[in-house]
Amino acid sequence: MLKNSHVSGYMPAQQPPMRFRFEFGESKIPHPEKAYKGGEDACFADDNILVVADGVGGWADRGVDPSLYSNKLCQLIRDNFYRNPYFYIADPRQLLVDSVAANVEVGSATVTVLTLEPTTGILRSAYLGDSVFSIYRATPYHGYIE
Repeated sequence: MLKNSHVSGYMPAQQPPMRFRFEFGESKIPHPEKAYKGGEDACFADDNILVVADGVGGWADRGVDPSLYSNKLCQLIRDNFYRNPYFYIADPRQLLVDSVAANVEVGSATVTVLTLEPTTGILRSAYLGDSVFSIYRATPYHGYIE
């Protein structure tokens, strides 16, 4: 059973217990000139998914609030993920494709999506634009990287 009660319904009772999950915290510190609207970036995190969307600030020159696109994208990623978590844990690229296609807001964002398979610990990623992530380990890893 998942730790967070708002997603506890998506893991059937007959599934093996979850051994792997993200431990996460989130904090946004917007540029002082953008603080009044909470910045232009968005994020979403849960036990088996981490998402960061960096709204493209250049849209502001055209009168478009970049935060609308990145926030809507994270909302769509969250909603799609909760509808079919096991499918999207296995295929974060499809989660990103489906969510971008459904976003009707004007704008764009660079995005990183990480998923963690709860029983095997397989980490998968998808990204759009120049977003990246790093893995820091306390000990060397000698496993398989695809």
